[in-house]
Amino acid sequence: MVKYLGLIALLLVFVGCKSAESSSTTGSSTAFLEVQKYHEAVRFYFKQDYQSALNSSQEVLKLNPSHDAALYLVSKIYFDQENWSEASNFLLKAGNADPKNQYITREIGYMYSATGEFKKAGEIYEKLLKAHPYDSEHYFACFENYLKAEDYKGASRALALQEKYIGASIELCLNKHRVFQIQQQWDKARETLEKGLVAFSMEPRLLAPLIDLYLEQQQTEKAMILLKDLCFADPENGYARYLYGNYLIQIGQSTEGQRLVNESVLLRGLPIEKKAEILLNQNKALGCEEETRKTTLAFLNQNPNEFVANTLAGDLMLKCDQAFSALGHYLKALNINPNAFPVWNPVLMIGFREEIWDSLLNNSSRCVELFPLQPFPHLMLGIALFKLDRIEEARVSFETGRNYVINDPDLEAQFMAYETLTSSRNSSSLKATLNGIFQKVPKNFVLKAEIAENLIPQTELVTFVDSLIMSCIQHDPNQGYFMALKAKQCYSQTNYSLAQEWMEKSIKNGYPERFGIAFLGDIAHVKGNKTLANQLWQDAAEKGNCSYHLRKKIP
Repeated sequence: MVKYLGLIALLLVFVGCKSAESSSTTGSSTAFLEVQKYHEAVRFYFKQDYQSALNSSQEVLKLNPSHDAALYLVSKIYFDQENWSEASNFLLKAGNADPKNQYITREIGYMYSATGEFKKAGEIYEKLLKAHPYDSEHYFACFENYLKAEDYKGASRALALQEKYIGASIELCLNKHRVFQIQQQWDKARETLEKGLVAFSMEPRLLAPLIDLYLEQQQTEKAMILLKDLCFADPENGYARYLYGNYLIQIGQSTEGQRLVNESVLLRGLPIEKKAEILLNQNKALGCEEETRKTTLAFLNQNPNEFVANTLAGDLMLKCDQAFSALGHYLKALNINPNAFPVWNPVLMIGFREEIWDSLLNNSSRCVELFPLQPFPHLMLGIALFKLDRIEEARVSFETGRNYVINDPDLEAQFMAYETLTSSRNSSSLKATLNGIFQKVPKNFVLKAEIAENLIPQTELVTFVDSLIMSCIQHDPNQGYFMALKAKQCYSQTNYSLAQEWMEKSIKNGYPERFGIAFLGDIAHVKGNKTLANQLWQDAAEKGNCSYHLRKKIP
């Protein structure tokens, strides 16, 4: 309603001036008093002194019951006071007092429309457009109100008059189509759009509904010809590209079709859920390619505050082996929706695998607060605490989380093994306990390797650790992680040449280069070559190593 305030103020001045003009002509004292009281009422109104404004207006109406400006002002006062009945009553009186005043008549039309009396509103606007046939805004209001009133003859009359006085237009063609479509007169609706395309060639607003009609009538070939035209006529129409791309895929033109489908992601028209689905399929099919990176990050730039855009970017960065970048995207997604537990899993796993213990501590703590009955966050929290030498807190976390494990022997074994590491027991007891745990999950060599890595610093367990590592290597001789463990064991025994040999071999077999290079930097450092060590550590950081261990070493 705010947009009408300026118009109402204009009306008050306009009608008031008209009254002033007529009073000066008559020169009568009564007419002068009318003008004086009317302007007094207007001043009170703009001061929001509604009662005084109403009193002054009533005095005007006592002198002249047909004073249209005063009647309109009273209507406006009641309107501001939300007395809709009296506001309508006096607005109609103002219209009767000056039936040729198009401003008041238009307000009456708006009043009927606002109260749901659409047919009456349409009739009012039809009178206006007949009186002022070149005023285009009356046609729109007349048509829309008749349409809402389901008076299709009235709506068609308005369109016919519009075409006669204003001329043909795309909007006129679309509105004719709407009338026929609502009445399910499909042939007339189609003919209207086809004629419109003759007059307005390649117009996207006409192409789109005609395509829909052809598809509904199973005229697929005609629809696809127009759909191709629409892709060129409206290059930002993602929905058109998506439909035409799918059609091409169905008829065997997969490459071109898939290209159009993929392009639709960055255009308008498709809902974000459909765009995310297309991106997900594209990323699964192509993996970390320049095209997928470009499209996914552009989609994220278009939708920076959308949960799904951030998770898709995180998923792709993981495929591209850019774990720290993935972590940032996942955390942004969790800021948008922290209750999305499935997204917490990669966040915690990144902290664990990348050895970012401080980040893992913070994120697992948040996750435990949100999901206290989920075991995995407790495990990650315990590991982070253990790696940061907060052993007693780690033990409590392992004990707590293990109580929530249900029907998952491997996860339960992982809890038990880490809990064993936090307990103060002698070497024989510790080995016996761990061997008992490993027997429960004999195929879980990753757990053996994990525990062996944590036991490497304990010299009294060197034989036990060596047996664990060798059993892992024998199980999978080409696993880079197992080779890296052997390198770390050799390093702990100061056999740096053999450690370097094993690490270089592990990198060739898939162990992340960012970790391998950092380890080689450690070897250079203990050998006294600090320059080479710093260079290798910097290289590791540039390759994405953000580990807690490395960050403490880089100068």
